[in-house]
Amino acid sequence: MGLQLPPYHQAFELSQDFYLIVDGLGRVHYANQAFLEAGNWTQNDLPLSISAYLNGPVEGWIDHLVAESGSKIFALKSDKGALISAEWSSLPYEEDYHLVVGKTNVRSIDYQSLVDSYQHMAFLLDAKGHILAFNAEGDRAMSGVSQKPMAKGQLLKTILPERERTAFNTLFLSGLDGKKKSIVRRLVFENDNARWLEITVSPVRVGEGITNMVLITIHDITAQKEAEEHFKELEISYRSIFRQLAAGILLYDLDLRLIQANQGVSDLLGYSSGELEGMKTWDFTHQEDREYSENMARKLINGELDHYSIEKRYIHKNGQVMWCMLTATIVSDLEGKPKHVISVIQDISHQKRTEEELRFKKNELDAFVYRASHDLKGPVNSLLSLYGIAAEELEGQTKALEYLNHYHRNIGRLHDIIGNLLELTKIKDIKAHFKPVKVDEVVQHSLELLDHLPNYENIEFDFDYELPGLVITDQTLITTIIQNLLENAIKYSNTQIKGEVNVSIRYQEDLLTIQVSDNGIGIREDVLPKIFNMFYRATDQASGSGLGLYLLKNAVDKLEGTIDIESAYGEGTTFTIFIPAQISNESAKVVPVS
Repeated sequence: MGLQLPPYHQAFELSQDFYLIVDGLGRVHYANQAFLEAGNWTQNDLPLSISAYLNGPVEGWIDHLVAESGSKIFALKSDKGALISAEWSSLPYEEDYHLVVGKTNVRSIDYQSLVDSYQHMAFLLDAKGHILAFNAEGDRAMSGVSQKPMAKGQLLKTILPERERTAFNTLFLSGLDGKKKSIVRRLVFENDNARWLEITVSPVRVGEGITNMVLITIHDITAQKEAEEHFKELEISYRSIFRQLAAGILLYDLDLRLIQANQGVSDLLGYSSGELEGMKTWDFTHQEDREYSENMARKLINGELDHYSIEKRYIHKNGQVMWCMLTATIVSDLEGKPKHVISVIQDISHQKRTEEELRFKKNELDAFVYRASHDLKGPVNSLLSLYGIAAEELEGQTKALEYLNHYHRNIGRLHDIIGNLLELTKIKDIKAHFKPVKVDEVVQHSLELLDHLPNYENIEFDFDYELPGLVITDQTLITTIIQNLLENAIKYSNTQIKGEVNVSIRYQEDLLTIQVSDNGIGIREDVLPKIFNMFYRATDQASGSGLGLYLLKNAVDKLEGTIDIESAYGEGTTFTIFIPAQISNESAKVVPVS
């Protein structure tokens, strides 16, 4: 059967004392209005253990009070931090219930418990401003900024800087007048110790509703204010840079709608800041660049990129096409989520025009070199052919043959230069065309083309292959590489000793390695950095065009390979070429060949 309240329980509601009905387990089933208002509770909160409302060791005290017919003082907990004391007694009410009464004629505030309930500095002052109680945080903080020790009974304002005491008095009087008020002040204490403080005054009423005490709470917000000031300085610097930077800066939302643009954008594109507001980047992007630009921006917003740089065309307000370098990055919020896109654009129209002019001149020069070389090739070949006929006619004429041989050597050199120039124009603009190539056959064919070179017969060639049947590469470029390596080894062989040229070609893990070693005259260390320059000849021993290694380097670059050189002057040279490559599906497995 549930708890039945007596007919006279309305009297409990009219009393300023506290009335509770508690079961044998200490659970409160009824509390009068005075009790509920004091703790800011409602009947809906019941039943709860009485220990949730009273401060102190209350277990077993009800039975003890009944047995002794005595009373005990306990403080009532308040959600406002105050602890209100009352004299409690207990009487039997019904079976398993007790009527617990708290006499409020001894109601008072536990000063220390009140200030200790606050995390920040807290001080309880009487009507004259004397300290009745202070918490540990107040003692620590005030001792840190003032050399005066904290003590009960002293005036709080004496701890504050003298220049702040008038403002403090005004705040204190507001509390005595029953008003709660807060202010934020920067206080400079002794030794120029400055602190930003948020000070709150709250009235404390005891007895007949008269405010005779004031609670002062102080929150040190120095770190917060310093961070705010630092942020303001950064914001001022950012705005200054944003306005004054010559490059264009654009700030977009995640829909790529323009939020803000600096003067640099207006100067570059001719739009005023008002005209730019609300525009999308596509509104002044060249139509042919819109799709690619949007794809890159979406990748940035989706987190696939952290930044990107591209060349793109913008349309000036007057319709002129502007080439710009765009660099974009994402701006995230405090949680790391994308918030804005910021872009920097720089005018590169002059650079693009210069590049276009250089490209045009280069094409003209290439066309001239090709045409001139092609036109000269026929006559030079004819002159070379005439040599054999003229040599027969001049047989026995020693001096004439000497002149003719000198003539023939120079015509031969001219023939090599023309051939290399034609090969250069062929590979300079070639796009690598990959197909299956039998690399060992390229080596053999190259040697057949070089067997006319001086000292060829004095050289012993050694071959070491570890290759699949076919390698996917560019036939023209790989031939240029191998032929120039072999030609270099032959031309710069040491005529005083038996020549040795070792050719090693291996394929392993998608990499084709071509190595050609010789025991020739070698390359001096001081000229090594120059050997790939156009028309550079490190020695007069050979009468080459100076284009061989230049052609070699161009071909290796086209295949995205690398070159390694080891050379000892007077002892020989080793070239090692590394080229990315794939095995043809038509190939057999890798088989060593010697």
